[in-house]
Amino acid sequence: MILTLYSILGTIFFKGLFWHCHLENIPEDTQSDIHTIWECFDNGGEWINANSNFDNVFSGLLTMFEIITTEGWTDIMW
Repeated sequence: MILTLYSILGTIFFKGLFWHCHLENIPEDTQSDIHTIWECFDNGGEWINANSNFDNVFSGLLTMFEIITTEGWTDIMW
């Protein structure tokens, strides 16, 4: 029940925040200027989501379970 509560709170606060632009062969100074999906597509990037996210309650539960079992929690932190 506690995991479900934290998963719902995580979904409320972090829904959609783990998406990022993946660019190959683009200089680092150009990548820092990209903030939206359309800027990413204009520069030839791919808009992808992190493996562990809070976009819905079920993926939030999986993320919370991964954190409390300490299996791969450092990937979520980075």
